[in-house]
Amino acid sequence: MIIFHMDVLARPHEEFGARVPDPEGMRLWSDLHQTHLGRLGLVIDEVPSQAILEHWLRVNGVRASIYEVLETADPQIKAEKVQRLMMSVGIQDWYVDIDPRTIALTLRMGIPSMLIANPYVLRPEWLEESDPRPWDQLVTEMDSQLELRAMRAWKEPDEDRSFGS
Repeated sequence: MIIFHMDVLARPHEEFGARVPDPEGMRLWSDLHQTHLGRLGLVIDEVPSQAILEHWLRVNGVRASIYEVLETADPQIKAEKVQRLMMSVGIQDWYVDIDPRTIALTLRMGIPSMLIANPYVLRPEWLEESDPRPWDQLVTEMDSQLELRAMRAWKEPDEDRSFGS
C-alpha cells in the first residue's frame, strides 16, 4: 500500500473545495495507481466535510482504496497515524508527502518514504505583486496594436509598376 498525503495531489488553499490539482502529483498518482493495481491510500490533514472531500476526489479522478482524515497538521501525530494505517493494512510500501518533517519521522519509524518538492510557482516573477494597468492604458495599447497590424497589412503598390504602360 502506498499512502499519499493530500498536499501531493492538490496545491494548498484556504478553502478545501478550491484546491487545484497539482499536475506532477496527479501524474505520480496515476502512474502508481496503474502499476500497483489501485492499492493507494490517501491521508488528509483536515476537511470541512466528507461530502466536499468525496466530491473533490470524484471530480479530479482520484480513486483511493482507503482514505483517512487525520484532523491535524502536526508532523509527529501525522507520522504515527500513517504508521498505524500502514500496520492495519499489512502491506507497507511507501508514504509520499511534501512535508520534510513528517517524512523524516516516518523514515525513523522504518516506513519507506518519498518527499515531493514541486515548486508552486514556476517563475519567481509571478510571485511579485503588481498593480493592474488602468483600463484607459489597456484600451490605448490595444488601439495602437490594431493600427500597427493594419499598417503591416497595408501594402503600397510598387513604384516601378504603372498602369497603362
